[in-house]
Amino acid sequence: MKKFFERLKQKDIKAWIWLIAACLVVVAGIVLAVVLTRQEEGGDAMDEVVKVAEKTEEKQGLDWVGLREINKDIYAWIEIPGTNVNYPILQSDDYTDTDYYLDHNVDGSEGLPGCIYTQKINAKDFEDPVTVIYGHDMRDGSMFRSLHGYQDRSFFDRNRTIYIYTPEKTYTYQIYAAYRSGNGLILAEHALFQDEGEYARFLEEVQGQEEGQTLCHIDKDMELGSEDKTIILSTCIGNDDYRYLVQAKRIDEKDNGTNE
Repeated sequence: MKKFFERLKQKDIKAWIWLIAACLVVVAGIVLAVVLTRQEEGGDAMDEVVKVAEKTEEKQGLDWVGLREINKDIYAWIEIPGTNVNYPILQSDDYTDTDYYLDHNVDGSEGLPGCIYTQKINAKDFEDPVTVIYGHDMRDGSMFRSLHGYQDRSFFDRNRTIYIYTPEKTYTYQIYAAYRSGNGLILAEHALFQDEGEYARFLEEVQGQEEGQTLCHIDKDMELGSEDKTIILSTCIGNDDYRYLVQAKRIDEKDNGTNE
């Protein structure tokens, strides 16, 4: 009789284990469904912004009024021919969280894919020595996912141009470095590059990396100096200790006719 009850208890324990496991699977499925739904809604909101931008054949004539009616924090647009990068750039004025758009979408909803954004530490006129632009590495290929194409040297060589549009200016940049870096905040670590010597050392260090080192591809023939304006595109790389960076130098700027 004692053995019978022991076997019964063992069956009960197994049954409870299976029940708990089944509940966990259901809960996980619900959570995943909610996350994916929010992500899809965030992507839909960004699609609406892109549609507004596509109404103009030339990005210089972007409908900035229409874009800012969607979100007043939109202040620039980034486009990289040969990639999927064709998005507004945002910076939050109202929120103390400088990384607000890391996990908030263009419609203000919380979650992924977030937005392409800069931190408040950067000015919005791209006149800082270095402007760092952040974006997620989304599995569906959106946001900054296609930056990982620069891990291939031939892709790096073919797709070197970045355009940034503001109401006043069109800036053209040429990519000269793509590499894996630590996860530290570049601007904070280098005191905003306000010291020309610090800035020059940073540029020399980046350009001095060896080809293939830390997923690195470099144009060593690009002339760099402390008067240059640099943008760094920063995204995830599947390891929280590192970031993947694409770095470019401004080579041209033109005045736009504003549409505000």
